[in-house]
Amino acid sequence: MLNKQKGNMYPWVTHTWNPIKGRCPHECSYCVDGNTLILTPDLMWKKIKDIKIGDEIISVSLKPRLHVTVSKVTGKIKVRKQRCRITFENGISIVCSTDHKFLTNDHHRWIEARNLRLNSKLYSLMLKPPELFIENEKYKKGWLAGVIDGDGTLKHYKYNVWQFRLAMIDKEAIDRAENYLKFFGIETHRFIMKNGTHKSLYAIRTSKQDNYHKIKELIKFRDDMDFSRGYLGGIFDAEGCTLKHNKTKIIRIYNKNDEIINKIIRSCNKLGFKTSIIREYDKIRGVGILGGWKEIIRFISITNPAIKRKRPNLQFSRLKSVIKPIKIELLSEGELYDIETTSGNFIANGIVVHNCYMKSVKWDIGELRLEEKCLNDNLGIGNIIFVGSSTDMWADEVPDEWILKVLQHCLKYPHNTYLFQSKNPKRFLDFLSYYEDFIPHKVIWGTTIETNRDIQNITKAPSTFQRYSMMARIKGRRTMVSIEPIMDFDLDIMVEWIYAIQPKFVSIGADSKRNNLPEPPAWKVEKLIGKLNEFTEVKVKKNLNRILQEGDKK
Repeated sequence: MLNKQKGNMYPWVTHTWNPIKGRCPHECSYCVDGNTLILTPDLMWKKIKDIKIGDEIISVSLKPRLHVTVSKVTGKIKVRKQRCRITFENGISIVCSTDHKFLTNDHHRWIEARNLRLNSKLYSLMLKPPELFIENEKYKKGWLAGVIDGDGTLKHYKYNVWQFRLAMIDKEAIDRAENYLKFFGIETHRFIMKNGTHKSLYAIRTSKQDNYHKIKELIKFRDDMDFSRGYLGGIFDAEGCTLKHNKTKIIRIYNKNDEIINKIIRSCNKLGFKTSIIREYDKIRGVGILGGWKEIIRFISITNPAIKRKRPNLQFSRLKSVIKPIKIELLSEGELYDIETTSGNFIANGIVVHNCYMKSVKWDIGELRLEEKCLNDNLGIGNIIFVGSSTDMWADEVPDEWILKVLQHCLKYPHNTYLFQSKNPKRFLDFLSYYEDFIPHKVIWGTTIETNRDIQNITKAPSTFQRYSMMARIKGRRTMVSIEPIMDFDLDIMVEWIYAIQPKFVSIGADSKRNNLPEPPAWKVEKLIGKLNEFTEVKVKKNLNRILQEGDKK
């Protein structure tokens, strides 16, 4: 599909077209272990290897101030890379690639794992390590005990009348209760209960003596971790809420029964939650669970209440807390995962981390592939089209056959200008030598040279020296060089390289994603622009102003 150019690419490009899609072979990605837990908007944790494209997850927004937001997963890759394990002061640990980036409180800069220090302060959403929710038999018993204590009736009347009834406004809780009871061999009858002061209630009931005794045995309180998780989830569904108190969020569970209050406190103690007694007019009204958002997330994620509307919305909450690493260990090479999100970051084991570099991509990254349906696209007339703007279609991993099909389709629209840009310009020379008849008449051949220095720790693409030497061999063609994101360089060598290429123009831009790259000072950038202007046109992108303006301030 032909897309109109938008964002911070090239202002002179009118459209982008990506018939070859998938994981960029140069693997400029930052990855974590497959068992790393990712936070979702319902405040549950999910392993990154189980995350799917299209899923919504919790991430952060850096502007206008650091706050929590919701983003969508637009891509997912799996690679083998050098790994390290970082352990933090609160017990959280994360296994990631050595180039994975973490958000620090140092002007919201991103720092690679290999450059972290024991005094680095990283943004975190959690006080304690996150836990993956486990639904087992003990949890189910606990949840039934909690919800029945809160909203159920279990009574034995005279003349051998046995009654169990559970009535609630929310259908989700009744559905779960019915299913859990069925799991334990207890069949119930579903009905709608009319109430003069409330909306109609969803309800289940049974009058069998055998069921009565089974339920009574099931909900007997147990001093067990999983039962406690279930009990708090059930009593929260029945009697709980979240509200703001003294500028912080807390969970409150209202109940006047001393025995139930005691069960709530015992369950909280078992799970490590701090509590306070809620009193009104010197009478106990319930229990408050302290700790703000961090403990609310932990409470919801391990108790998993059934009622979705009671789960608080984390979006737009300020993020202020930081933690320090206490141990950084180098591990062997291993399998790692990365996801791409619309926000450019995600929450991994409670820590704010970067995702892969191309955050603007909105389609399924998946495996490298040719989308045959794109070869039916109408490319129009008089457009300047960046072909392969999201995946380097000239990488060695891309078959010649795919590239030839793309070129043949471009030939059908000869009144357009096509930009082919690659970090592997050797492939340009191969096609110009062997497949010249397939090359459209109006083509701009481009490459990226961010610096003349070694950056092999950042990308697996050919070195900038290789790119320069290959581009310098392309004669009699319209060429361009992109110096973006610009990194610190040696002025004379950089000018010599660009002069040897003799590009029609050079585009210079800065890192707009705050990847903490080694950037040159403003004076050096200004000198580079001046020297390049002596023999070619220089197009300065808006994001370069950040570096130039910082120089003016100094």
